[in-house]
Amino acid sequence: MRTSFVHESGWVQRFVDILNRPEIHLIEDDIYRQKAVDAVVEKARRGKEVPSLVDALLHQIILDDTYRFDHLFTFNLRDFYEPCRRRKIEINL
Repeated sequence: MRTSFVHESGWVQRFVDILNRPEIHLIEDDIYRQKAVDAVVEKARRGKEVPSLVDALLHQIILDDTYRFDHLFTFNLRDFYEPCRRRKIEINL
């Protein structure tokens, strides 16, 4: 969470309320961390545009077909276009 987000106590509580809904399933990210680091390092070595480590981690989760995603809500369309296109996930702003 960004600093500006946590300074708004109402926003934090709304987020916590959403996370506590029964239809929300949290995903353990341990198995994706090293793959994300490797992807960032490899792109940097090849002189490619490097995503943030958090974005790289999310890419790994999105690309794992163990999970079904219908939508991704983000303001960062460009960074998530490719993994979402591969999995036919709709991106919403």
